[in-house]
Amino acid sequence: MIAALHIEIIFYCATFGEISAKKWDPVAVTRNNLLGFTHALNAVRSYGKIKKFIYVSSEEVYGKALGKKSELLNSRPENVVSASESGAEAMLSAYFTSYRLPLLVARLSQIVFGGVMNENNLLKKLLEG
Repeated sequence: MIAALHIEIIFYCATFGEISAKKWDPVAVTRNNLLGFTHALNAVRSYGKIKKFIYVSSEEVYGKALGKKSELLNSRPENVVSASESGAEAMLSAYFTSYRLPLLVARLSQIVFGGVMNENNLLKKLLEG
């Protein structure tokens, strides 16, 4: 399907968020967020013509880090959703190292995400116009 559409850049945002995760069991969240993500990476690898694959993660992978958060901090997820995001980041790193794919991670903060994707968050407002 990627080849038929001549896709060059992918923004991967397909994860259960915090709100929807409460309605699902941890296995379903992990299956969707990590296994689904791995299938997407494999499709990108098979296609071979993607210029950028950007995984949209969140700052929740840091947990309750003290002080300023940085990409250099170790992840310390505190719930199933952030653990699956951290796992997806690890899988992304493995695919980058193994297959030299053009992969990036964007860890959105609560300023953009609004904490739990409520009606006041910036991303929702931007998407609605």
